[in-house]
Amino acid sequence: MQTILDGITLAIAKSELPLKYWADAVQTIIYTQNLILFSQQPKLILVEAWFGKCQDISYLRPFGTIAYEHVLLDLNLSKLLPRSVKVFLLGYFGQEGYKLLD
Repeated sequence: MQTILDGITLAIAKSELPLKYWADAVQTIIYTQNLILFSQQPKLILVEAWFGKCQDISYLRPFGTIAYEHVLLDLNLSKLLPRSVKVFLLGYFGQEGYKLLD
């Protein structure tokens, strides 16, 4: 429990996001804690122990990191309009997507 609290404190402090996003920090810290090495088997992470298959963690990014969300443009709009918006990473939706703050 103390590891999670320390992680939340550090994540919010480093991201400089308001404290109202503490719940997102909790979800992100717990999600990433499940992907760390399993102490009883040092070459195996917890998710691999649970599901029995190798996991790809290359998609992970720090909480509160600046990201750029792609904006879909209609065919009739100008080509000079921006194609992305600056956002902050708040968490994950499994390996399929990110939770972003505009």
